Amino acid sequence: MKKPVTALADFPRRVFVQREAWDYPLTERILERLGPRFEIIDNPEVIREELASFRDPIAAGKKILYLATQKGKFVKACPCSSRVISCGYFVINSVLGCPLDCSYCVLQAYLSDPWITVFVNEADLELSLKPFLLSAKLSGFRVGTGELADSLALEPLTGQAARLSFLFQHSRQAILELKTKTVFIEPWLDLPPSLQIVFSWSLNAESIAQEEEKGAAPVVDRIRAASQLAQRGYGVGFHFDPLIYFENWEKEYESVIRRIFSSLAAPSIRWISLGALRFPVAFRPIIRARFPHKPIFAGELVLGRDGKWRYFKPLRLKIFSTILEMIRSYGGENIPLYLCMEDEEVWQLVLKKKPEGKKDFRTLFVLPVN
Repeated sequence: MKKPVTALADFPRRVFVQREAWDYPLTERILERLGPRFEIIDNPEVIREELASFRDPIAAGKKILYLATQKGKFVKACPCSSRVISCGYFVINSVLGCPLDCSYCVLQAYLSDPWITVFVNEADLELSLKPFLLSAKLSGFRVGTGELADSLALEPLTGQAARLSFLFQHSRQAILELKTKTVFIEPWLDLPPSLQIVFSWSLNAESIAQEEEKGAAPVVDRIRAASQLAQRGYGVGFHFDPLIYFENWEKEYESVIRRIFSSLAAPSIRWISLGALRFPVAFRPIIRARFPHKPIFAGELVLGRDGKWRYFKPLRLKIFSTILEMIRSYGGENIPLYLCMEDEEVWQLVLKKKPEGKKDFRTLFVLPVN
């Protein structure tokens, strides 16, 4: 594989360490890799005041690393909009924020602080995961680190994903999903695979990835990385989210889907999810300030019942049905697919079925399709 585009090329420019996070092994490991350029602080107000002087505090915050201790819950149910079907996903909150700068990323509005926070109290995280790791009743239960962060973007610096995957390698039922737009897969190329660990990639049309996903690896490199891990015996997943409507969208998405199935055998794909462009009301002023001329936000959108701006339902149905037909045409009928943040009607019209509960959803994820 050629040398990838790296999200860490100029990250971090500043490092802050919460005073009570100083005496932790993860803090020591990170600072050993970064060198002696950090500042110990009592609270993040110092960072907040510094960022207030920047014209684009979100962009500036993406260059700041803050090492802290997690006081709340490490594992939480994935926040899901009202009136939509939940996939029953759980989120590991070990990192908040992402050094990538995707224009459509809702973390810009969802997270209260723009810097990258790494929680260093790993022993507390592992303790909170024990019920999920030991239970024999959680078949198909998925938990991942890729909702409030990119699962692998900081891996060369923290090694957190490798540590988590070692824990889940011996899980009785629960599945760890590592979701990314990077190709930092080296730690797993020489490790024995486990059905309880799935690597997944967020994908988009090539032109969208180039224009809207600053710092992410090219789409072709993401698919190549997925192929490498699949050849090692790992299960992989793909998330076409957000699907975006633009000129020649069908041709560009078909090109990506064709490349997937020319690079990977369909049985190695554990799941594929589809989600259309959407964002909360609070996101709009951020878009206008940071990306005033981005055409992807200029299309006709309607405020949905869940309080998010979306494409009109007929357009979403057209996009989903078209992408679904492409996936079935190239990959067959057996790959598990699901929709993200859509209601029962859309599920029925696109997939001709809907899960009746969390147990139904989990049956999608138990084992690779043969």
